[in-house]
Amino acid sequence: MAQGKKAPRSESWLMPFSDMLLLLVVMFVLFLSFSEVDSESFRRNAGPIAEAFNQPPPTSILIGQSAIASLSTTNIASDQPDTEPGKAGKEKINLSVDSPRSKYIRDVNSVKLARHLKSVMEDEIRDDKVKMFVESEAVILRFPETSTFSSGRAKLHEAIQPTLTRIGDIIAGTPATDKVVVTGHTDNVPISTSRFRSNWDLSAARAVSVVHHLLKNEKIDKKRVVAVGSAESHPVAKNDTPKNRALNRRVEIRIEMSDNI
Repeated sequence: MAQGKKAPRSESWLMPFSDMLLLLVVMFVLFLSFSEVDSESFRRNAGPIAEAFNQPPPTSILIGQSAIASLSTTNIASDQPDTEPGKAGKEKINLSVDSPRSKYIRDVNSVKLARHLKSVMEDEIRDDKVKMFVESEAVILRFPETSTFSSGRAKLHEAIQPTLTRIGDIIAGTPATDKVVVTGHTDNVPISTSRFRSNWDLSAARAVSVVHHLLKNEKIDKKRVVAVGSAESHPVAKNDTPKNRALNRRVEIRIEMSDNI
């Protein structure tokens, strides 16, 4: 070989370099799509990203959002607009400091918790003893009066107590920053007894009964739990028929997600 003749340059670096540039472009496109948290692009892209990190997609348990976990054959429902007028918990607190990352983590946590609860309450859900509603940042367990209390009373049925015990065990394993709100609801038929002056007293007493049972699990911090009596102020149906009034007589356990992983 003649002196001074240069060896041909290798261009093998071009392929990984172009791949890197393509990944950077994709990353910036994703950042742009996340700039609006409630946009369709966020909901569309969040699932695949969650699965890439071995997390359940935040929309996989919601009706019509994914085929991964279809709920069409169960009574688990998502918080879709106008599906249940007056349903407690539809109002959401909108914090200006909330970040897309925090909201995304709460969405993922709510789905994970819902799947866990469903796995231990399959019989109760099938028999309509409890219904589960999954919101973007909370899980609601709804117990009809027939599952929990006798008419006009606030003493828990013995049959529902093992279910509440299992729910308490699951709550004990959730982050200490997750809030648990237990709310009692009644219909609009007035009540006045030696113990309960009104539906406000009755609904509050029922919520407290559920709270007392949950707190039998000493791992649940009392500071996390709130008991609320709502009387007939938040109906899920019009109080115009016996069937609808029965739907309004209920107790709900609402577990509000924090952004702790």
